[in-house]
Amino acid sequence: MGGGLQGSSVQGGTVDTEVLHKEIDIIQGCISRMANNSFLIKGWWISLYAVVLAILQERAATVVVMILLMSMSLLFWSLDANYLRTERKYRELYKERIEERHRGSQDHLYDLDTSGLSGKVSSLPRVMLSRTLWPFYCLPLIAALMVALAS
Repeated sequence: MGGGLQGSSVQGGTVDTEVLHKEIDIIQGCISRMANNSFLIKGWWISLYAVVLAILQERAATVVVMILLMSMSLLFWSLDANYLRTERKYRELYKERIEERHRGSQDHLYDLDTSGLSGKVSSLPRVMLSRTLWPFYCLPLIAALMVALAS
């Protein structure tokens, strides 16, 4: 994708301000979508967690409920971490593009590929253990496990 643009948006080795703003807006849109997806994943997880506790608690064995809750939590936790990691990649891309455009570079204009940025952000397991995710997914599991062991 990265060559240049046709027309007068790229002139004399510099990128027009309008083109820069459009490119940055596109990247910011990706960041916003990843943050929204993360929010939606949390909402779905809370809803399903509540349903499992409300419906299956009385009908299924405690072990089955705990296995279901742990499996569900791990799935949603990893999805949420993936969205957070991807959001962080786009934030790195945003910084790189601003720096490139200030240097007058036209390289990778409108290129949204973040695959080369994997080394600049934490791995998926590290993101899962970030202070924003692990308490959200682990503390309810610990509480449910304590209630299950007490009964």
